[in-house]
Amino acid sequence: MTETPRVGVRLVGLRAPMCPHFHVDHATVRLVCTYAGPTGEWLEERDVDRSLLAGRRPGFIDAAIRRDAAVRRCAPLDVVLFKGTAWPGNAMRAAIHRSPSHIGPRLLLTIDPLG
Repeated sequence: MTETPRVGVRLVGLRAPMCPHFHVDHATVRLVCTYAGPTGEWLEERDVDRSLLAGRRPGFIDAAIRRDAAVRRCAPLDVVLFKGTAWPGNAMRAAIHRSPSHIGPRLLLTIDPLG
């Protein structure tokens, strides 16, 4: 999909959220799969006012989330691809997501293309 010759693979056990605030990744794409425990959360496009994101620092996305936004949750074992800002033509359309809001042990796999 990215035609990269190398990928970074991370399989990690967690007891606290890795990225508890809604954010976008400054990468092309990240594969995420939760094997055990609470799963990642994301927002649909209609739940974000992207015009409020211009000029904001990463991690300051909360102001752009609509009050009635429905937080979506991945199902355990879902293989999810989150496109980031470096995906061609995706600078202002990157997936907005976060680690699960509830705390609990989890086993998480991520795969990232490496240059």
